[in-house]
Amino acid sequence: MELQNPKRRRKIYRKILKIEEYPKHGKVIHISIGNLKVGNPDVENGFAKELTHIPISEEVLDKSVTVLKRKNQTSE
Repeated sequence: MELQNPKRRRKIYRKILKIEEYPKHGKVIHISIGNLKVGNPDVENGFAKELTHIPISEEVLDKSVTVLKRKNQTSE
């Protein structure tokens, strides 16, 4: 997936690492996001270029969508 930062036109990449199903929490999607500039005092230049592991519930991920460009249809 590719996101675009409207202010700088930098392409931000998002990758699905794993999808898990939990009885209590439902689907949890593990993603990484790259080509960022996020303040982080623990790295050498003070900015992280990527977030390597973000576990997020399917419900929260769905609520974060502001514009849906395309919906993939899967056949089961």
